[in-house]
Amino acid sequence: MIKSENIPQISVIMGIYNSNNKEEVLKSIKSIQDQTFTNWECIICEDGSEDDTYLFLQEHFHDDERIILIQNKTNRGLCFSLNHALEKVRAPYIIRQDTDDYSRRDRFERLYSYMEEHQEIDVLGTGMVMYDNLGEWGSYKIRTVRAQKEDFLIGTVVAHPSVIMKTESLRKCGGYRVAPETRRCEDYDLFMRMYAAGCVICNIKDELYYYKADREGNKRKFINVVNECVVRYKGYKNLEMGLIGIPYVFKPIIMFLVPSFIRKKIRKVHRL
Repeated sequence: MIKSENIPQISVIMGIYNSNNKEEVLKSIKSIQDQTFTNWECIICEDGSEDDTYLFLQEHFHDDERIILIQNKTNRGLCFSLNHALEKVRAPYIIRQDTDDYSRRDRFERLYSYMEEHQEIDVLGTGMVMYDNLGEWGSYKIRTVRAQKEDFLIGTVVAHPSVIMKTESLRKCGGYRVAPETRRCEDYDLFMRMYAAGCVICNIKDELYYYKADREGNKRKFINVVNECVVRYKGYKNLEMGLIGIPYVFKPIIMFLVPSFIRKKIRKVHRL
């Protein structure tokens, strides 16, 4: 049995619902277990799945005390699940990871060292390698090294699953906001609130994370587009953006309406 350290320095928080591809889940969690930095705990919140996800996780990871399984009685969504995991966090730093993605072996070591050397930073994101079932197909480039208020007009300023955050900073901001409009926009909402609260948000260009994404960039559901408009409106108001933010509130709808080939070109330019 692999035993946990008394006081972990990193807490990984994950949410999972219906493990349709169990091989991906195993690869994701194995990439955590194989990290060069070993003083971590991984809190996985099973979100009231309709399949055998919880039993599957118990069966494969019961012998590693660093992996902590918790469960929602019913399906509550990612924001609720991450907040549930946040309640259990013991470490000074939180790392995010999704169960269909995986980490480079030195990811935790690199992120922990950087945060220790730059105590002024509250949130740190990284570059990412994009992949799908056919293999690696691109990179998620960094748009800004240190986020400024105006950067939120374009979109979120860090790639959510790539980040390390100070636990204290996340808790002071109330964690993730559970609301209808934050579904699929929880990261954008969170980082605008954290910035408004005075948090320093930065990126490094190193590609430490492997992110599963459709290379064709499938069109979003319209309800998710509307939800992002609501998140933008509330976020810009909280950031005191004034009149400058009004046109950008409707950017998601404009992007939804333009032809797909134009949308793809714009996204290539406006990576993080």
